[in-house]
Amino acid sequence: MGETWVCMASGPSLCRGDVEYVSGRAKVAVANDAWTMAPWADLLLASDARWWQWHGGRVIRGFRGERYTCSRVAANRYGARLVGLDSSEGWSTDPERVASGGLTGYRLVNLVGHRKPSRILLLGYDMQHTGGRAHFFGDHPNQWPNGQGLEAGLSAFERMAEVSPVPIINCSRDTALTCFPRADLREVLDGSSVSAG
Repeated sequence: MGETWVCMASGPSLCRGDVEYVSGRAKVAVANDAWTMAPWADLLLASDARWWQWHGGRVIRGFRGERYTCSRVAANRYGARLVGLDSSEGWSTDPERVASGGLTGYRLVNLVGHRKPSRILLLGYDMQHTGGRAHFFGDHPNQWPNGQGLEAGLSAFERMAEVSPVPIINCSRDTALTCFPRADLREVLDGSSVSAG
């Protein structure tokens, strides 16, 4: 049986207390800027070349885990491993590809799923503007989209919930993502039960 993995996205509900609680209790994968909360994480996926252009230097200096991207340019320039995008609905079974879903956090779940974990826990998957914010760190610079594509992302996650071969539990503190069972992070990692939807 595989290990528990926690996928961290950059929604506003991602908080340092939860991130610190996970350390040493599960494997951790981070999407984009969530690495700044967990620079010790096992894996980082940042899909876009533009993100790497802005943050790649810091990542190379401060992140020691595995680095992945969906951008060939970023892979060549920053030493991240290239993972391809698949047009599959909900889940790609090709270990070198992930279903697109339109969001890096979505792709991260599929990428971690290739490692055959026993379950995947979600943190920071708000999939909404929480408290008027799109991310825990504020807005992206230079007018890069902030929270666009959330509606399409919700639909993509619904498809993922139907076909995922791995149990996925949403432990995000505040979320519009209702297609996965919800649970308190500490209760799940300490062995308590999970509630439906």
